[in-house]
Amino acid sequence: IIAFAVHKHNALGANHTQFSLSPKNKHTTKEMFKQLPTTLLCLSATLLSGAHAHGESQTDVYVASLTPLGDSGVTGSVAVFVPHDSDTVGYAGSGMGLEMNLGAEQCTAKNGCGVHIHSGMDCMNTTTQGGHFFDDPVMEDPWTEDRYTSDANGEASFSGVVTIGTDYVAGRAFVIHAADGSRVACGILKFRTEDPDVSLLTSKTDELSTSGVSSSVTLVTGVGGKDDKICFFGKATGLEPDLQSHLITPGGDGSVSAEARAEEGDGDCKEENGCGAHVHGGMDCTDKDTQGGHFYNKDALTEDPWALVGYETTNNNGMAYFVDCVETGETEFEGKLFIVHANDGSRVSCGSIESDDVEEDGGDGDSSAFSMMGKSGLVLAILSAVSSIFM
Repeated sequence: IIAFAVHKHNALGANHTQFSLSPKNKHTTKEMFKQLPTTLLCLSATLLSGAHAHGESQTDVYVASLTPLGDSGVTGSVAVFVPHDSDTVGYAGSGMGLEMNLGAEQCTAKNGCGVHIHSGMDCMNTTTQGGHFFDDPVMEDPWTEDRYTSDANGEASFSGVVTIGTDYVAGRAFVIHAADGSRVACGILKFRTEDPDVSLLTSKTDELSTSGVSSSVTLVTGVGGKDDKICFFGKATGLEPDLQSHLITPGGDGSVSAEARAEEGDGDCKEENGCGAHVHGGMDCTDKDTQGGHFYNKDALTEDPWALVGYETTNNNGMAYFVDCVETGETEFEGKLFIVHANDGSRVSCGSIESDDVEEDGGDGDSSAFSMMGKSGLVLAILSAVSSIFM
């Protein structure tokens, strides 16, 4: 008798699903073995949907180290955030070794300066990398406008929120393109627990005063091996509706400075901290003094890395997504605060940042086993065990 038991954990508690093979005779055993691939597919789907759901986070996180394609010399890292039961993903990352001083004017080629999730599951060549990844019900390529800009050192930070029609990004390729559209770096997205450098944090922010604004934020540290980099994805509600930041109006590619566009009155979020979403150095949401200012190492960094970080748009219901990675020069984020700012820069929502990682030797034993073995490893182990019966 071979029994497969899968535990799924969610906010309502533990759900138990059992797959059982109990052959009464040799003929039945052979027939059930013929159905083994189907059984394993069902098991794999269950593992993919539930084995990650530790703690309070309602968002799964995948990370990739991006390595050069050919002799491009381009490297980087990325974090991809996948909210549960959603077909919208957020991504944030960085690249090095790119062509210098690239902006919209230099990136007019198809896929020029693009950053995309691709459908393939291997970086070996363009065939194994596949094309841009999206699925029904999304019918048109949602990746066509996702691009980076590079600085004088050939470095770029990039982020975006894309509706791709599916939440299954595990094992997909993430690709950086050059200005001419060629592919210059690639990495395979893996669940965050497969990277020992990555730690998970979460924050639930509540309204300040009577703003009515709240948010849910998932954060990770250690992406790309950098402990002072924090990447985050969040969703806020109760904000002023129909906002569009001056940072994404014409000239948002860097050809016109944000300050100049603000002076001309183009777009929203023009005030200091307008539409901001930041980690603050305080540890209590009571007032501005206990909340503190933006959290970064002022001795190591000459400029505030949070100055232009936040949400870029709100919908007609006042909902906004925000996603980014910020290098702060600091490494201890637990207990600090996450704060969302309004269009006018005022602070409207605040919450403590808490660790969401589960210790390997704590919590539910089955959950720990899933975390340590990995879903794919568990499926292979089951296949090996069942196959041994017929040897």
